Amino acid sequence: NSILGRIQYTDVGSKKWLNTMHNYAIMGMLGRAAATSLPEPFVVGIKTQSSLKGLQVFGESLDELFGFFNKDAAQRTRLKKQLGALLGVFDDPDLGMMIANRLGNQLQDTPKNQIRLNTFFRRIGLMGLTNSQRRGAMVVGIKYLKELGDQWKNPVGTNDKAISDDKKMAELELIDLGIPEKSLKKFSKFIQEFNIKDFNKIQMTDGNLSDMGELLALSI
Repeated sequence: NSILGRIQYTDVGSKKWLNTMHNYAIMGMLGRAAATSLPEPFVVGIKTQSSLKGLQVFGESLDELFGFFNKDAAQRTRLKKQLGALLGVFDDPDLGMMIANRLGNQLQDTPKNQIRLNTFFRRIGLMGLTNSQRRGAMVVGIKYLKELGDQWKNPVGTNDKAISDDKKMAELELIDLGIPEKSLKKFSKFIQEFNIKDFNKIQMTDGNLSDMGELLALSI
C-alpha cells in the first residue's frame, strides 16, 4: 500500500516544514553524487586489467550523446537501454526513486515534494549519467565475458602446463563473476554466440530470464 501510494499521510505544521527542509537537504547532497559515476570506466579498466576497456566504457557513454543527432546512435542507445533493463543493470529513474522514497520513509512523500525531488533528479542528469555509464560498462562487460569464454574453450600456451594455466585463469575469473563451475561449458558456448540483439536467448516466452540469461545478468 505504501508503494502504491494508497496510504495518506498527514503533513501539517512543523512536521511539514521539517519534511520540506529534509527534502532540500537530500537534493543538496545528492547533487554531488552525479560525479561519483565518472570513475566507472576506471573501475572497469581495473577489473578487466585493461585500460583500453576502460576507455571503451567512456566511449560507449559518449556514443549516447550522438543519439541526439544521429539515428543510428539513437537506435544503439535504445537497444542498450532495453538490454540493460532486461538484465537489471538499472531501473526506471522516476519509478525507482518513488519506490525507494516510499519504502525508506515518508519524509518527502508528499505530492509537492515528490514532484520537486523527481524533477530535480531529471534536470541534473543524476540518474541519466549513472545509467549511461552502467550501460557502457554492460556492453564492454559482455565483450570481456566473450574473451573469457574463448580463453576457457581455446586456451593457448607453449606447453601443456601453460595451456592448463591459461584455461584455469579464465575459469577462476568466470567463477569469480558468478558462473558456477558446472555451467562453464554451456555458458562459454552461449556467450560466444550471444549478440546484444539476441533477446530471445536470454528471455523466455513467459517474460522470465532463461538460465543463461540469469547467469549473464549475475555476471554483469
